[in-house]
Amino acid sequence: MKAREPAVAGMFYPAEESELRTEIKQFLGNAEIKLTQ
Repeated sequence: MKAREPAVAGMFYPAEESELRTEIKQFLGNAEIKLTQ
């Protein structure tokens, strides 16, 4: 079985893995954590 090429890579997120990792880290770093009781 062959793996198909990515169909949407880079269309709505960075195609380069390093750029995507950086973007995700920034999003998670900016996330507000709300604690519930």
